Amino acid sequence: MFAQVMLKSFDALLLLLFFVLLGVVIFGSMIYFAEIGTLDAATGLYMRPTIRGDELEVSPFSSIPASFYWVVVTTTTLGYGDFYPTTVPGKFVAVVTMLSGILVLALPITIIGSSTVFVLSVLSVCLVCA
Repeated sequence: MFAQVMLKSFDALLLLLFFVLLGVVIFGSMIYFAEIGTLDAATGLYMRPTIRGDELEVSPFSSIPASFYWVVVTTTTLGYGDFYPTTVPGKFVAVVTMLSGILVLALPITIIGSSTVFVLSVLSVCLVCA
């Protein structure tokens, strides 16, 4: 039964995977540019304001691919806390990323749930006929 449900849901889940990857690229780029800060010529590192805003710290968002990790952790609602935004634009990107993560998690549950109901109804009709 599980294989039938997954087979029936395959096209929708494949489309979901495409949109998740698209979201990772878009939100990863947005958080990188929001949190990169300014280049410190002495150290060669990008510095951003701390959470209080009174000092500078090295930005953990060192590249766009490195920011993908933060997007995956944030959208899956794990939120380890090792990367976090400190700027206002970064916090705005974080809120939008979190909300989209909730929607992304809700979609496969709905798809798989409706496919399960369909497969169970087909199986129950087959059992009644037999």
